[in-house]
Amino acid sequence: MSAERVKPSVNRKNRWIAAALMLPGVLFIVFFMLVPLFSLCLTSFFPGERFSLSSYFSLFGDVYFQQVFIRSLRLSLLSTALCALLGFPTAYYIAKLPRLVKGVLDAVLTVFPMFTSPVIRSFSWMVILGKKGIVNSALVSLGIFAKPQSLLYNEFSMTVGFVQLFLPLMILSLIGVMDH
Repeated sequence: MSAERVKPSVNRKNRWIAAALMLPGVLFIVFFMLVPLFSLCLTSFFPGERFSLSSYFSLFGDVYFQQVFIRSLRLSLLSTALCALLGFPTAYYIAKLPRLVKGVLDAVLTVFPMFTSPVIRSFSWMVILGKKGIVNSALVSLGIFAKPQSLLYNEFSMTVGFVQLFLPLMILSLIGVMDH
């Protein structure tokens, strides 16, 4: 009987310790994420003293915002489609391999690229796609273009960047689904 009495007090003590350890993180999230978010929502729905959707009507009525929204939607759909087209066959191939080989390919093709900072990977694409980069040098030397083309700071380079950032995640997700 004495063992049964000790057990609940130990569980209560562990709960208090867990709550005390989580408290700083919870307070940080509340004060630096939730309070500003609710403040922004209140300001957007109550620009004056009364409830109004005028802020949203003016935002969605703005031509510039519409162009930015459509461009963002187009880039996200294109990047998702390219990641799916490249990631599905890769994940299928990896999922059908023997367990040991699958682990090695998983690490080399998907996990290792995530160890490199996205900023560094993005800057490396700037070197590759720049005016004096590898791609432009190859295109000019093959005679496809007479002078180097601008391959940076456009939708093409943004799509390349999105695909290189999210393709490993797509492959890992698909391998996980195809394994089971």
